[in-house]
Amino acid sequence: MTGQWPPPDEAAFVLRTVDERLSQALSELADADVVRAVHEVRKRLKSARALLWALEQLPYGISRKAARRARIRLGRAAALLAGARDAEVLAETAASNGFGGVARRLRAAVPQADALPLERAGRKIAAVRAALGAIRADDGGPLLRAAILRSYREGRRGWRSCRTDRSAKALHGWRKRVKRLYYLLSALPEHDPVAADQLNRLGDLLGLDHDNALLADRVGDVAGNARRKRAKIATTRKRLQRQIFDLAATVYAPKPTTFAAATRWPAGAC
Repeated sequence: MTGQWPPPDEAAFVLRTVDERLSQALSELADADVVRAVHEVRKRLKSARALLWALEQLPYGISRKAARRARIRLGRAAALLAGARDAEVLAETAASNGFGGVARRLRAAVPQADALPLERAGRKIAAVRAALGAIRADDGGPLLRAAILRSYREGRRGWRSCRTDRSAKALHGWRKRVKRLYYLLSALPEHDPVAADQLNRLGDLLGLDHDNALLADRVGDVAGNARRKRAKIATTRKRLQRQIFDLAATVYAPKPTTFAAATRWPAGAC
């Protein structure tokens, strides 16, 4: 990010960063490796949506509404690409559990590149990017710090709730909060790389647990010996959840205000 630093208006900085993420997503849609492209585009959209969520916390209506509209529209664009990515991930999860036959059958069901609505997704992303000017960004203040504080608190509550409710739905909801905080923190030109890495790892572990939960639901449709396979998946999930809650105890050890206070704008140009 170039320009005046520290930015006179964090909201304007966030909008520029969203614009960059969407520009990157549009470029990556042209990648010849469609599986990799879909994965990278979805990550860019998640980052942009996290930043738009931060803008929704602004204290005036027009920007909140415009930011929310943009975030929802990007979610719809991401949903167009979800089927291909989810099918590929399910096959990878089966392979990681040693279910080679299941992985082959699931991979055979992955949509072909020419069946993916890449152009439609690209049009939706481009339309959101063109409409970013409707989000008024004329107010300064510690926008990202406030968003990080709220997101950390929500993630911390999710962690505590999931210690007693380890349903796939509860863990997946917690994961969304973890990843949102990661994207918010990573948007800062200067941030604690250890905290960011821990959040990213925690989100990835929660994602692996979710993938295994989905595989357990699907395995009976594509393979025999479903009971034995589900038992193996349950063992995998127990191992993952031990890692998840061990890491979460470190991530959420600081009080929310302490965590947010560590986020700051750099003193010089970026």
